[in-house]
Amino acid sequence: MDDVCDYEHQWGKIILSPDLVKKKLPLHLDPRHEYTASPLYVDALLKKGFITMRMLQKRIGLEPFMRVLHRVLTVGLDMSEKKATPAAWRHLLTTTEAFFRSVSSVTGREIPTFLDQFVRTGGHVAFAVKFDFNRKRNIVEIEVKQDDTEGNGRVQYTGPLSVVVQEVDGAFSHTIQIDGATSHAEISCHSKGRKQKKKKVPILTGEEIEIDLTNMDAESPILWLRIDHDYLLIREITISQPMFHWEYMLKYEKDVIAQMEALERIQALPSAHSRSVIVDAVSNDKFFYRIRSRAAFVLTSVLNRKSEAIAVGTPVLINMFRENFGSKAATNIPRSNNFVVTAQNLQQYFVMQSLPQAISRLRKQSGECHEEVQPFLLDLIKFNDNSTNRYSDDFYRASLYNSLAASVYPSEYLPYRVDLPENLNQDFRILIKEFTHALNMDTVNPSWGRVVGIAALSGIYQLQKCGYFPLDSGILWSFAHPNSSVQMRRCAITLIVDRIVNDLNASETRMKDLGRLLDMVEDEHDPSVRILIPKLLAQTPPFATYNNTIFGSDNPCNSTETAQKLWSLCTNPRIDANIRNGFVDVYYSLYALGAPPALGGPDESIGIHRSYVTVPNASSVLFTSQFHNSGYEAARRSPPRRDFGDEMNLMH
Repeated sequence: MDDVCDYEHQWGKIILSPDLVKKKLPLHLDPRHEYTASPLYVDALLKKGFITMRMLQKRIGLEPFMRVLHRVLTVGLDMSEKKATPAAWRHLLTTTEAFFRSVSSVTGREIPTFLDQFVRTGGHVAFAVKFDFNRKRNIVEIEVKQDDTEGNGRVQYTGPLSVVVQEVDGAFSHTIQIDGATSHAEISCHSKGRKQKKKKVPILTGEEIEIDLTNMDAESPILWLRIDHDYLLIREITISQPMFHWEYMLKYEKDVIAQMEALERIQALPSAHSRSVIVDAVSNDKFFYRIRSRAAFVLTSVLNRKSEAIAVGTPVLINMFRENFGSKAATNIPRSNNFVVTAQNLQQYFVMQSLPQAISRLRKQSGECHEEVQPFLLDLIKFNDNSTNRYSDDFYRASLYNSLAASVYPSEYLPYRVDLPENLNQDFRILIKEFTHALNMDTVNPSWGRVVGIAALSGIYQLQKCGYFPLDSGILWSFAHPNSSVQMRRCAITLIVDRIVNDLNASETRMKDLGRLLDMVEDEHDPSVRILIPKLLAQTPPFATYNNTIFGSDNPCNSTETAQKLWSLCTNPRIDANIRNGFVDVYYSLYALGAPPALGGPDESIGIHRSYVTVPNASSVLFTSQFHNSGYEAARRSPPRRDFGDEMNLMH
C-alpha cells in the first residue's frame, strides 16, 4: 500500500478500469494501451489490483469470495474443452465487468460504491487523525482531517471509517462517518481509568494478555487507537497519540502491520522509555522476525540521537548478538553455522542477518562509526565457520559485507580524496583488503546470485564515495561489461546511477557516465539490463523540474546533449515500446511536459509535474532485490513521508 500511495502521490492516479472512450487521462502517458503504458505505472497497477481484491474479499467475506472465484474458474475450465467453438473462447478471459457481474450474481450484493471508489476512479486518501479523552463524559473525541488539495493522486473520501479503541477492559470496534475535509466523531468508552498496575486485557484477537499499566495515563482507559485496521481503504494515515500508546501497541498488539506502524512512529519521536521497549522487541523471539529486524534498525536510529550517541561502553546490539549467536566459550567468537529449516530457526537466521546491518549504522556524536563496530564485523567475517553446515551461508556472508560497507563514513579529507595508499590509516586498509578478497573469491567461486560479490562491490563503491579511494568509474564499468554475470552487471549499473545522482564529488564524470548508460540501451542485448537503466533513472533522476531544485537543477547532466539523447530514445521505433515508455518517465521526471530549458524551454513548465517524496537513493534498490535480504528494513521509508498539515502541532 505504501508503494501504491507513493506512486500516486508522485505520478498521478492509478485507474484499474479506465474508460476507453474518455478523453486523455491527466498523466504523462496513456495507460489504456500496452504500447503506451509506463512500466512503473504497470508495476503499481498490479500492486493496487492485489490490494483491491483483498479489500473486496474483506467486504463480502471469505466464503462468498471463494465461491465467486470457483464460479469463474469452473466456467473457464468448461469452456476450455470446447476448442472447436470460437464463441466459447471469450470465456477463457474475464473482464472487470464480467467479474463483478459474477460477484453480484453469486453473493446477491450490489457494490456500485466500491466500483466507483476503487476500480473506475483512481487516487488514495490521506487522513490526519487526533483524539482527546473526555474524562467527564467518558468518551473519545476524534477529529479526522483530509488534505484539502487533491494533488497528483489524493482524493476526498466520504463514507464509513472503522476505528478500534483498545481499552483496559478490551478492544472495541466502532464505525464513524467521514463527510468532508474535517470530520468529528464521539465514541463512548466501555472502561474507566486504570485502578491497578497490572491487568489481563483482552485484545482484538480474543487473547488475554497481562499488560503493565504503570506507564499509561491513570485517568484514561485507552491503551491505543487504530484507524482502518482491516485495510478497507487505500489510504495514508497519520495518527496523533501519546508515545506510550505506540509503545503499548508495539509490545502487546498481535497485528504485525500495527507493530510496524508503531516502530515508525517511535523512530520519529522516541520518548525516554522507548529505548527499553525497542530492545525488548528485538530480543523477543515470539515476535515476527520482520518486526525484530525492523526494531534493530529503529534502535540504531534512536541510539544515534545526540543524547544517546554520547554514551560509552559496548552498544546493546553487539551484546545482544553475542548473547544469542556467540560461542559459549568466548562470546566474541560466533558459533559455527547450523542452519535448520524450521520456522523458529529460520526466523533466528534472518535476525542474525539483520543485527550486524543495524549495528553497522551506529554513529558517534561526531558522525564517525562507533569504535567497536568495525572490529566486531571483521571478527564475524574472520571467524565465520560454515564447514559443518549442510546449507550455504552466501546470504549471511553478503549481509556481513553489506554491514561493513554501511559502517564506512565520509572521509575527513573530503572534498580532497586519498590518492595514495600510504595516506590511508590501517583500519581502512583492512576494509579494502576484505572487500577485494571477497570480490575476487566470488569471481572464482560464485555465490548464489552473486550476492557476496554484489555486497563487496557495493563496499568498494562506498569507499570511493566517502573519499577513501580515488574517484574512478572504471571499476564499475568493468563489472557492467557484457562478459560479467547479469547480477553483477545490474549491481554495477545501479551504483553508476547512484554516482550520477548522489555523489556530489563526481561532477566531472557524471555526464560521461550518463552518456555511456544511454548509449548502452541501444547496443545492449540483455533486455533485463536495458529496462533497468530507464527504471533507475526514472526513480532516481539526476535533476528535476523547476519546483524540485533539491535534486540539483545545476547538475552537469542538465545539458542539451542529454535532452536530445533522451528524446531520440523516446521516439526511436527500433527500441522496444516498454523501454521507450520508460524513457518517457525519465523525460517527464526531468522536464515535466514542457520543452527542456537547455533547448530554450521555459524555466517553469506548464501542466502537471511529478511530486517527489524524498531524495531517492538508487543503491537502496539492491537491498530490496535479494530474497529475504534483511537490508530491506534499512531501505524502508523511515519515518514515512507526510507532507500535509503540521504534524508537530497534532502531537500536542
